[in-house]
Amino acid sequence: MIEQKPIFFLGDSHTCYFAFAGRMGLFAPLEIQVCTAHGATAAGLVNPNSFTAAADKFKNFLRKRTKEAILILHLGVVD
Repeated sequence: MIEQKPIFFLGDSHTCYFAFAGRMGLFAPLEIQVCTAHGATAAGLVNPNSFTAAADKFKNFLRKRTKEAILILHLGVVD
């Protein structure tokens, strides 16, 4: 049997849809975990004064988890 790696979704408010799908069992039998930083943007990740502090939130999330995972980053643009 092929080992299944967990899937981590990191991103803006749109990652809430992945969390919902996970709760509904739509990813079964895969393990998923979601880290949402509302308002996060790609440009904000490199800004140390970012309002969302998304980079720190994502780093803290990943620091506590296995490195053997699939990582999906989902960020929007500044409107």
